[in-house]
Amino acid sequence: MKKLILALLFVSKLAFAQEDYKGIAQETCDCIQKKNLSNASKKSIEMALGLCMFEVVQARKIEVDMADGEAMRKFGEKVGVQMAPICPDVFSKLMEESEVPPPPPNPDESVTGVVKSVEEKEFLFITLKLTTNQEVRLVWLTEVEGAQDFLSDYKKLIGKKVTLTYRNVDLFNAKAKGYFGYKRLTKLELN
Repeated sequence: MKKLILALLFVSKLAFAQEDYKGIAQETCDCIQKKNLSNASKKSIEMALGLCMFEVVQARKIEVDMADGEAMRKFGEKVGVQMAPICPDVFSKLMEESEVPPPPPNPDESVTGVVKSVEEKEFLFITLKLTTNQEVRLVWLTEVEGAQDFLSDYKKLIGKKVTLTYRNVDLFNAKAKGYFGYKRLTKLELN
């Protein structure tokens, strides 16, 4: 019998706490919806939510240890769970902005010059001499647009004026035991 009474007291206290969180959530939603957040950033919305929740906590005289970050986080999560169905527009705005767009792919770059050398190693390397007397070394790893005529004898490229398009990539060099930047050849045009 004592166990039943204790269980009922625990359940009623739990239900009361759940209702408390619903009330806090409703008041916080009412507060946040009064603010113009249509063009606000995620950080601004989070800040406004925190301030609204703080106002509600103070108005209700709820004791929450503001110095205890973990307790504050748990409290915020419990209120947030109750808020989601009450003011979904605020949470959908937060979710929209939290989706981080993928980084843009490395853009292709081009260089023009005369092919100085072609090295056969684990891959094919082409050294291009620019008009500024600088040399650029590119690696031929995959199919190269415009290079079909040179597949059987790529040494025919030596001495030819070309525009080479490439993409900067990091490749693992097993001998050096690390990743290094290379210019991966993607397109070859005779000039």
